Order: sequence, then structure tokens, then C-alpha cells
Amino acid sequence: MIALDSSVRASFSAANFSAANFSAANFSAANFSAVAISDSRILLPNSPFLFSHA
Repeated sequence: MIALDSSVRASFSAANFSAANFSAANFSAANFSAVAISDSRILLPNSPFLFSHA
């Protein structure tokens, strides 16, 4: 059961945190700019979510 759970988690992680999702296109100067960094925020392109430390 634990091994299966770990396998599912591994597959989930691989699918969501792949090179295709976190590519140069997603983290380009336009999407992940100096303004966002200095604002202490991480914007996820094409996502309704905003993670902020402010």
C-alpha cells in the first residue's frame, strides 16, 4: 500500500513538475520578471493562483 502510494505520488510529481511545465517559455522574462521577484511573489503563468510572501 505504501509502495503504491509512493508510486502514485512519483507519477503525479513527474507529470506536474516536468520540463514541459517548467520550461523556458513559462519562466521567461515576461512571466517571471524582476518586478515579481522584488515583490516577493511567484506568478504561475496561465494559473489563477498567486503565491505571495508579502
